[in-house]
Amino acid sequence: MENSLLTQSTSGSLNSTSKFLAWMLVLCAVNQIFIFTPNLPQMVYYAVMIGLNILLITTNIGKPISISVGMWIFWLVMWLSILFNYDTLPAIFQAEERTIAFCGVMLALGPWLLCKQLIELRLYIWKALNKCLFVMIMFSFLGRIGGFLPSDNNGYYLGCFAHSMILAPLAALVCLNCLHESVHGDKLMQKRIMGFCAVVALAVLLFASSRTSLVAVMIAVFTYLTYQIAGKGNVIIKNIIFFGIVLCIISFIAGGMLDGIMNKQKDGFDMEQTLQSREDLWNARFTEIEKSPIFGIGSHSVSAEFIESDGRIEPGNAWLFAFSSMGIFSFLALLGLVGISFMQLRSDIKERKRSDSVLLISQVVFWAVYMNGEAHITAAGDFTYLYFWLVIGISLGIYRYLEPQSVNNELAVPETETAK
Repeated sequence: MENSLLTQSTSGSLNSTSKFLAWMLVLCAVNQIFIFTPNLPQMVYYAVMIGLNILLITTNIGKPISISVGMWIFWLVMWLSILFNYDTLPAIFQAEERTIAFCGVMLALGPWLLCKQLIELRLYIWKALNKCLFVMIMFSFLGRIGGFLPSDNNGYYLGCFAHSMILAPLAALVCLNCLHESVHGDKLMQKRIMGFCAVVALAVLLFASSRTSLVAVMIAVFTYLTYQIAGKGNVIIKNIIFFGIVLCIISFIAGGMLDGIMNKQKDGFDMEQTLQSREDLWNARFTEIEKSPIFGIGSHSVSAEFIESDGRIEPGNAWLFAFSSMGIFSFLALLGLVGISFMQLRSDIKERKRSDSVLLISQVVFWAVYMNGEAHITAAGDFTYLYFWLVIGISLGIYRYLEPQSVNNELAVPETETAK
């Protein structure tokens, strides 16, 4: 199994300095979501991440090189939105600082520049992040079984993460990663172990009680299976049966796996109230779009009634937020970035049969769905922002700049054959 996601890393031409800096960046990002380590103050975190990104850019730049026009348009429109709304944009949003941080914190990770060395660097960081998340999700599962990790005040499981709404999407990503490993395992036992871990990650997602993450991962898994083992219905059926049995066993041992989600349908979280709350957020975004459809109401901002006391905001939909805060050109640029990423990966799968592109395309689909309910993709201090733009930064360049041997290049084979 070449370049297995959790056992090896794609390093290509990366030198030891680049690998060290990459791991520093990964550990800095993971530290901000790990409940047992002190978080860096936001400005310190920004400074460290921007510094590491600059060092990684300068040590991994190469030719031929190109830019993502859509990415630069997206950032330019952020500034135009600030200028257009300069007199009315509340200072509490710190729009200029957030726009600078948006670029700097993922300068090397996002699709600003595209070349072979940077794509290899992003793959290395992606796989390093996936390894850390795998360990954290498995530890969170043990914490739930053993009862030694906390839940929040509403009873939603936190695991070893700072918030259940961070735990849920990352558990979904680990589920996809482990599914990928279970398909490409060298031996049957390895396949079963990683299949078990995929179900464990799904169980952790259910403990975190995020319906948006659950729907998004279900669609992403369907996408993965469609591209990865299309035409092998027996393999899909066997995996579904295996996963179902393991999930039932976990539910029996851990108990209360669906309690959080079920609680959201009653008491203070009944369906009508939940939908009304989400509908209120969406209606607010539509009102803001009607008010200023070209440049939005101001980058990183929402209507005054939706501002938290500390300046935090809850947009309710990342797609609509891009439109309402920055205008139609921002929305189109974001739509183009996600759409082109999908098409590039699809071409890579079709022409080169690169299996890591199947995992990437399922993650792109996951984020595209998840962004309808959550995801702070313009908030440089949020982990979902970092992971989302890293995936886009890889997806936009992998087909053009990496030869098939640079990453795992083997789609699933029937069970009667030997996995290479």
